[in-house]
Amino acid sequence: MPPTHYGERRLAEVASWPAAPQELLERVTALIADLHALEVQAYECPTAERMELARRRYAELLEKHEAAPRDPQPMHISNPPSHDPSRQAIEASGVDGDEAVVVTRQRHAVIPGSSTLHQYVFERRRGRWTLVALDFMDHESAWPCL
Repeated sequence: MPPTHYGERRLAEVASWPAAPQELLERVTALIADLHALEVQAYECPTAERMELARRRYAELLEKHEAAPRDPQPMHISNPPSHDPSRQAIEASGVDGDEAVVVTRQRHAVIPGSSTLHQYVFERRRGRWTLVALDFMDHESAWPCL
């Protein structure tokens, strides 16, 4: 019987596709580290000046990681951070035509045994992979967060 959790169903779907290029796995890993560093720095001292600096760094981060979000979202800062390279691992990756998806699972620090799924969606545009979405996936849907 297939999983009923949307994120788990999506994970299984992506895992059935041909694997995504190693370059995309490396880009996702680097993005996770950069998002983590940004959240930690912004949360440590949430002054207006620090938040403005974080917003500028976020825009630079999107450019660095060749992101062109389909549905742009405001920068998100949380504690603990939404992304953490020490707790977030790639679970599956796949390519379907001009779309590639990398799915990660992050173990929760606050709730032992629980985890969060994210999908990083890339589109091939003029021969290059562009990051177009980063979605949090729960039991019912995918929610944009990039």
